[in-house]
Amino acid sequence: MLLLGIGYVALSWLLLDGRLSYWTTYTESTIEDSKARGLFVTDALTVASKGDSLEDWQSSFDIWTNKRYGIKYFGVLFHWTFEDPAWRHLHIEPKSDWVRREWFRRKLTVNDRVVDYKNGFTGGYEPCCNWVQCDVGDTITIQFHQAWQHDSILGDLTVIVE
Repeated sequence: MLLLGIGYVALSWLLLDGRLSYWTTYTESTIEDSKARGLFVTDALTVASKGDSLEDWQSSFDIWTNKRYGIKYFGVLFHWTFEDPAWRHLHIEPKSDWVRREWFRRKLTVNDRVVDYKNGFTGGYEPCCNWVQCDVGDTITIQFHQAWQHDSILGDLTVIVE
C-alpha cells in the first residue's frame, strides 16, 4: 500500500510538472451553453459607453455574466469542485465578423486598476473566449481601437458587474 501511495505521488508530480495540487476556474463561452449548464447570471447589466462608435453598443456586442466554478486537483486522480457566489466571468461577444476582425481591445481596467494593455480583442484565451474574471461589484472598463489604426480610439465601455 505504501508503494502504491509513493507511486501515485511520483506519477502526479511527474504529470503535473512538479506540482501535487493546483486549481483552475471554468466558464462557458456562449449564452446558450451557460444557460444549459446553469451558470448564466444576467445580460441586464449597467453599461455606460463613451465615444461615438459605442453609442449603440447593443448592436455590436452581447454582454452577459456567468458564474464561474473552480476545480482543485489533488494529484492526477482526485479533485474537488467549488463555487463562490461572487465569482463571475464578464463576457463580451461581437455580434458581427466585422467587429470581431476590426475592433481590438486596447486597455482593460478593473476597479480603476489596469489589468491588461495589449492589442487584442479577447479577455480569455484567444480566439474562443471573450471573458474577464471579476467579482460582484467590480467596475470593468474596456477601451477599443480599430485594428488598422492603432492610435484610433473608438471609445470605452464601462460595465458594473451585478
